[in-house]
Amino acid sequence: MKKDYRILAISRSSESESEIKAAAADLDGGSVDYRVDRLAEVAPTIVNSHVPDVLLIELGLQDPDEVRHLSRLIRENAGRMAVLATGSDVSLEDARLMMRLGVSDFIPRPVTPGDLTAAVETAVERLHPSAPREAQGGSVVTFLRASGGVGATTLAIETAARFLVQRKREKPRVCILDFDLQFGNAALSLDLTATTGIDHVLEAEGRVDDDFLLGSMARHASGIEVLAAPGQILPLDAMTPEMTGRIVQFARAHYDFAIIDMPYAWTGWTLDVVARSDMVVVVTELDVTSIARTRRQLDLLDASHIEGVPVVVMLNRHRARWSMRGRRKEAEKALGRPFDFVIGWDGATAAAARDRGVLVSHLHRRSPIVKGLTRFVQESAATLHREGRPAARRSLLDGVIGG
Repeated sequence: MKKDYRILAISRSSESESEIKAAAADLDGGSVDYRVDRLAEVAPTIVNSHVPDVLLIELGLQDPDEVRHLSRLIRENAGRMAVLATGSDVSLEDARLMMRLGVSDFIPRPVTPGDLTAAVETAVERLHPSAPREAQGGSVVTFLRASGGVGATTLAIETAARFLVQRKREKPRVCILDFDLQFGNAALSLDLTATTGIDHVLEAEGRVDDDFLLGSMARHASGIEVLAAPGQILPLDAMTPEMTGRIVQFARAHYDFAIIDMPYAWTGWTLDVVARSDMVVVVTELDVTSIARTRRQLDLLDASHIEGVPVVVMLNRHRARWSMRGRRKEAEKALGRPFDFVIGWDGATAAAARDRGVLVSHLHRRSPIVKGLTRFVQESAATLHREGRPAARRSLLDGVIGG
């Protein structure tokens, strides 16, 4: 576990501050800053390098202003900061509100060294994992895009198909989770008419369990199952880190491979999805804008210190011409790394497949797209099959709700 973590503890009274200080004396490593104040006064200072690894706050859930500030902080710092709450009495409704907001754990008062240490260690481990990322169950591959229109959805779909074909003796279950709430078209590209999808999952909130999610999946003739994007545009913050975590957990439990197609815009839950993945694929093209945006994404991923999740850069729609060699070398120099995988140009087949709602491999088995992704799936096998990681500690919030 990371030892140089930072905690910001905000108390509502000197008494609770003293209680937290006494409990924090047993923490192994890390530093703690203490404030006796309202969150509304402190929130504007929690930006950039001042964002702690853990925000420990004595919550006043009856204060709408405090709830609003907390919601914004969690949304803007997802994947960078964990929030732990403390208080004297928590009702069932309070616990549900904290979970909807994205609070990682609740520590009842009086705060004991054991409760505080367990909650902090779990929160820091989730932010900066030291264990291998492979969870019990299936593997998760997340596709990010350098910009809109780089063909990431086509690659995500065909990757799912390659996992089915190349491991057909094992009869794997493969799914696609279309997390692009505004312009996702994975289901449309496969000519699937989804009567349910992510919009129904978001509407259900507390009623979402594995059976509900299984019923929300649309099945393609190839065997790929899809959790479809909404049929209408939704705000990106309609999704929460808690819901993405619930969906990814479900996918790991029921599928051998889950492919996540992410929106181009980065959201308050993007880094959370990345942290829950076994591999991240950044799809780009060989033009100045795409390469510049790819470099920004790589820099952000590096600055987020998400350990144990390999990030590969996939160059799409590459024309293998002698005149392109110089441009490719310049692009790799700008990125500070070579392209990990190169997918050849086959625009005509890709467009025809989308129009007909079929897989590229269905129209052209020797397509450069199929060849490139076959290599990707083959070479990714070792990364996606490691020893399982230990089970996560159960949050006390789960105990309040689940009993």
